[in-house]
Amino acid sequence: MELRLGRPEGIVPIQIIGGMECLRIARPKDVPVSIRMFGGAESVHADNLRLDSVGGIFRYGDVKGGDGTGRFEVQVIGGVENFEVAGSEPAHSQVA
Repeated sequence: MELRLGRPEGIVPIQIIGGMECLRIARPKDVPVSIRMFGGAESVHADNLRLDSVGGIFRYGDVKGGDGTGRFEVQVIGGVENFEVAGSEPAHSQVA
């Protein structure tokens, strides 16, 4: 599953329940994110963090919210084989 998220207003909770093979969450690269995972993952890629075989309870990220304009709080219950959270450029931006 892939989720492409826009810019949040305030704290936006995202909860995924039930195991899955692959989960990718793309968000604007300057938007902070916190992750809580219950059930583990074979691989976790979150921004510059790369981990293999994460078990049990896993926490990562910015819990304060960056500049205060918004953040995502992701909670995964049930485990994911491959999990990625990445910052991306807005779809409408162009590089000259």
